[in-house]
Amino acid sequence: MTTTKTKGFTILLCVVASQATLLYSFGYDMVVVLLSTPTTMEEDLGMTENEGLHFRNATKWLFFVACFVSGFVADFLGRRSTLILSGTLSFVGFLIMSLAVSYGVLIAGRIISLVGIGLGLPVAPLYIGEVAPPSRRGFLNSIPEVFWCLGIFLAVVTRAAVRDLSASSQWRGLVGVAIVPSLILGVGMILMLESPSWLVRRARVADAKATLQRTLKTSEEVDERLLQLRTAARILPTIGDENFEAIPQDIQVLAILQEIRRPATNFTLKVLFLSNLTPHLVQPMAGTDLLTYESVLKFGLHGPFAPMDFLLDQLPFLFGRLLPILFPMLVSDVIGRRKLIWLSMVLVTVSMVAMNVSFMALDHRFFDSGVAERMSKWSMVAVFGSFSLGLGPMTWVHTSEVLPFKVRAQLIGMTVVVNRLICLGLTYLKPITDRWTKDLLFLILNLVLPYMGQRLCRKHLMETRGKSLEVTDLLISPTLDLNLGHVRFNF
Repeated sequence: MTTTKTKGFTILLCVVASQATLLYSFGYDMVVVLLSTPTTMEEDLGMTENEGLHFRNATKWLFFVACFVSGFVADFLGRRSTLILSGTLSFVGFLIMSLAVSYGVLIAGRIISLVGIGLGLPVAPLYIGEVAPPSRRGFLNSIPEVFWCLGIFLAVVTRAAVRDLSASSQWRGLVGVAIVPSLILGVGMILMLESPSWLVRRARVADAKATLQRTLKTSEEVDERLLQLRTAARILPTIGDENFEAIPQDIQVLAILQEIRRPATNFTLKVLFLSNLTPHLVQPMAGTDLLTYESVLKFGLHGPFAPMDFLLDQLPFLFGRLLPILFPMLVSDVIGRRKLIWLSMVLVTVSMVAMNVSFMALDHRFFDSGVAERMSKWSMVAVFGSFSLGLGPMTWVHTSEVLPFKVRAQLIGMTVVVNRLICLGLTYLKPITDRWTKDLLFLILNLVLPYMGQRLCRKHLMETRGKSLEVTDLLISPTLDLNLGHVRFNF
């Protein structure tokens, strides 16, 4: 049974969990790197150049470590508890940073906040994917991407607002703003419910049912979903039970399989590498993180500027990334994830070529600088829009759906590490001084990889629209064809 509406509590739950992505886009990168807060921190705390570099770069690796272990923590403590821990650590870390009076205290706060953000970023889409109804999972698991963009917007607005304050007030105000989403995540998740998938795997079926009753519309949906969860966890009735005949035939077959002790099977390498990793290899190569920095640097962050003019310059980039997300949010549960990711890859390839050509025209003065500047600006907007039509939101939706439960949390954490490491690697191309070398390198990267990605996407990306996670878990196992009497069950 499917539903066309979503309970308000389910939406609230997804909004609270999505604060983890807002914390990343605002707290991890935007405050510390994009908005040049280390400069004002160095002035206020008397930091040396080496201390500033250590603050900006060396501590980043703690984020990747936290992402890597987040799946193991989520499997041990639960998804909800991990997000509470993430919010708590982020809150404590940002609070310490905002009150820091020395470099040592600042670094301590930075470390705590990065661990908190690293724990939360992979678990948020995992948690939402396991809680959301299958028929609305595409819509609900796109909400984190919306908050990712809102985090960038909040960072830009806050930076403009504190521009005229003293050096101390500037960076303390910026860091202090991050306390709010941390508090929402930590306190809000205390009021939310645990993932029913995790609860059933811990044999807490009654608690799982209570969660489903809060997130689904009808009792029929609750019973159907709970039966799927128990089936996947092999918490099934035995053949001798008096009510066995009343159970749906496909569930009877699974019970029979349990009786004959069907061996556990691992997911295929094809699903892991081609269906899961392909979008994550292409997504960061779109370079939207690097372009966010470039949009601010090229259009007026440094030096004297009027905050309102700066905001007006940034609005096309912000809304160019935020508004197109509404399209995949509304149609992903109708047309599927695969088509949107493929379409986005094609459009990103075209828009990236146009943007690199316009940058080359601007840097090498092929024609009027005003025309070249406008071309580069709007081609960047086109890249953001193309990215948000599929690669941005649907990549994380798809990843939360296509991996088997036993390793889902761990692999999502590892996938986030791969994704963010590629983004970090692109930033190291910025210091290339020869403009022709840099422009040609970016043109090749932005053309070849998205093109290869869209071809792999068409052939190998698994469609998960409308399927429960438990059904997907069975689909990605090696095929098992059974013919038991009049019942035929295909895995």
